[in-house]
Amino acid sequence: MVLNQPYVPHRRGLFFMLFWVNYYFVYMTVFSILFAGPLGTGVGFSIVSSLWFQMFFQITILLLPLAIWLAIFREKINEHLPHMRLGKTNLLYIVGLSIFIQPLFMVVAFAVNLVFPNETGEFVMQQANYPLWVMILVIAVTPAICEEVVFRGYIQSSFRNKTFWTMALMNGLFFGIMHFNAHQFFHTFLAGIFWAYMVYATRSIRAGVISHFIMNASQVSFIWFAIRLPIWLENLLDMTDEYELGIDYILDAVYDIDPVDPELLAAMIPVFIMFGLIATGSTIVAILLLRGFDAHNKKRVAEYEAKIAAESAEREDAEIEIKEAEITPEPEITPESSLKEKRKNLAIDVTIILAIVAVYVFIVFGIPLL
Repeated sequence: MVLNQPYVPHRRGLFFMLFWVNYYFVYMTVFSILFAGPLGTGVGFSIVSSLWFQMFFQITILLLPLAIWLAIFREKINEHLPHMRLGKTNLLYIVGLSIFIQPLFMVVAFAVNLVFPNETGEFVMQQANYPLWVMILVIAVTPAICEEVVFRGYIQSSFRNKTFWTMALMNGLFFGIMHFNAHQFFHTFLAGIFWAYMVYATRSIRAGVISHFIMNASQVSFIWFAIRLPIWLENLLDMTDEYELGIDYILDAVYDIDPVDPELLAAMIPVFIMFGLIATGSTIVAILLLRGFDAHNKKRVAEYEAKIAAESAEREDAEIEIKEAEITPEPEITPESSLKEKRKNLAIDVTIILAIVAVYVFIVFGIPLL
């Protein structure tokens, strides 16, 4: 069975992703039937449109299928979560990188917004009536745990025998697909690569969880405070009732804006230029931080691995004779057979990836046309 071949351990991650996109399709189909029926009106509608339901949704759409998959193959999640200690220096690097890399992702998101609507941004703004701590719990804490465990945990661990860039690009691709949103795909693709690197460099899933939380929480906090700022200014300036503002009024005004209106785009050009300059400067700072982060972790990982190797050397020496006695000589592999096997494996991998992408395209672009 190709899923369990020892020389292609990454294939279990590919098959899991194929399993997951189909799980997502079935899940959303059932959900749509329920939403159009008993959940489509009254109390049911208020439940599924609440932030608390979104937290339930994230857990059941990510952690539940992973738990099912692990149970089928009798694996433990701890085997796929790198858990090396971070240390205070890494925490400072992670905070700094998470802050200074954000403007780059935002520029990408703004550019894509000219082609695809930002439905996620609208959803976050619609939840602005909730307390800030609830929004952070649902939009920052829950995704940081669920998404990192699945993508920088299980999927990334399945690619550990591949090169870093193969692992990172597959992680970014699958992470972008996971959102099933054309607008989110591009900047989440970059974010997936970024967090894959952080977990790879530190050998700790905590690096991805912390960075993911910081980025989501800062964006949610910005939106929450930005919506309330006009109200606070109104109260501060003691405006008359004629100019009284409220959150609903502000949200309606935002929704009335056409993001692709030519006059609006022309008026926003100076803002885009200024933000582009800010993003350029912050990206340069992020690159400098990445260099220090990379050097720091190469040193600490080398020391950690040397320590582990020294501690296990005696035990390994004692087991060598037993293992050598049990090993069955493998058949000789000629260059021709090796090349043929590589082509076969590549064809299988590409087929699985294309199947994953096909399901993604069908859900994002095909279903709305039906």
